[in-house]
Amino acid sequence: NACPSGYTKLTTELGCTVANSQLNLSYGFIDTENAAKWPGGCYHCDNVAGCADGTWLNYADPGAANGGATPICAEPGWEDGVGGVDTLFVGDSDIALWDTNANFPGSINVGVGGYTCDDVNSDIDAHLATYKPNKVVIVCGENDLTGQSTASEKFGDFQVVINKITASGATALYLGTKPEPSTTSLWEKYQRYDAMIFDYANTLATDVSTVPVPLTVIDVHAAFVDLGNPNALYDSDRLHLSSDGYAYWNTWTTKAFDNSANGCVRWKNGVCEVTNDTTTTTTTTTSTATPATTTTTATTTIAAQDVMLAEAGVNVCPVGYTKLSTAQGCKDAMDQLDLSHDFVDTENAPKWPGGCYYCDNVTGCTDGTWFNSANPGAARDGAMPICAKQGWECADDGDWTFTNKQDRVKMCNWVANKPGKRCGRQGDNGIIARDACSVACSSC
Repeated sequence: NACPSGYTKLTTELGCTVANSQLNLSYGFIDTENAAKWPGGCYHCDNVAGCADGTWLNYADPGAANGGATPICAEPGWEDGVGGVDTLFVGDSDIALWDTNANFPGSINVGVGGYTCDDVNSDIDAHLATYKPNKVVIVCGENDLTGQSTASEKFGDFQVVINKITASGATALYLGTKPEPSTTSLWEKYQRYDAMIFDYANTLATDVSTVPVPLTVIDVHAAFVDLGNPNALYDSDRLHLSSDGYAYWNTWTTKAFDNSANGCVRWKNGVCEVTNDTTTTTTTTTSTATPATTTTTATTTIAAQDVMLAEAGVNVCPVGYTKLSTAQGCKDAMDQLDLSHDFVDTENAPKWPGGCYYCDNVTGCTDGTWFNSANPGAARDGAMPICAKQGWECADDGDWTFTNKQDRVKMCNWVANKPGKRCGRQGDNGIIARDACSVACSSC
């Protein structure tokens, strides 16, 4: 129940939550309390008996040492210099489960699973007073619409929250409802709710001449549908987002923040669709629905006719495109895209995107194009899948070889002679013939 020499206890909720965020602890801020048997000030629990995992602010003075509870301390005067936070995340489980601190350093996440907009409304005044945010990211509405409530009724609750946010001087960013595979019966109601919010955002924008606009919206529903709404975007419950789904949210939210001076009111799939002067904006990110060649960046979608470079940090291809299944196809696509770095190698790496992917200044990845035979693989920050239109890739990999017991090197034409027996052979590079010899094995 003490801090080391040269450090002092934290005494405010803002200081405690900001310190928790800066330390990048495994659990977020839980609550305040007045508990004489726990450490006074700010402390953290991780698998401590009798303590919910997370960070607590205890107003008891002096409090007491308790098991594995760990005080969080700061240099004298540090807490006095903590002003407002840049970004506050509020809302339901989609916010609570989002690892926002990793992608938006210094932000505060107060999302609560199961929350409705009315619940957010009950807490928002205290959060705004405590954290004094510049921006508020909000997700609420899906839990409100599961019962008999209408979209109009719940839109009223949303308006109240936004009015409080903008009155505090902050701007709001709303991520819209999701086309969750497990709630198809609610999609129509979701879309009515979103449409009201989109109209509301337009109205707020036309009432002011400043940027950023008071309320920016990201049309998640339409963007996910454009991507084909694959199950890979969702967790196993087909309700909450997977790491792939959150990767899109990270990209789109960052894009909206970075371009807030443009006055964009509504975004979809990284493209600004409506600005506060009602004109359509074109950004450096191109829509996957209209392929075009652009400059490569970590979040840019590149397309060149039949092949494309997808969003960074995902392990899926947009609608109309599919992953490449051969190293040769991967090399051909790389050449067609005229990427800055060469083909590196093949691999079987479950923690990287399956199929063909590209790295450019990605941590832990040599710059260039890789072919990964791991299926399905996994999304990785910065790594961009290379995708092709259905049917584009149907060629045997000219580099695939199989060395038999007599040290004779065989290629795909050998596989084609007896595909029933040979398509299952593993090549010298670890790739199965079926994946490398697409024509020989009739696998495309």
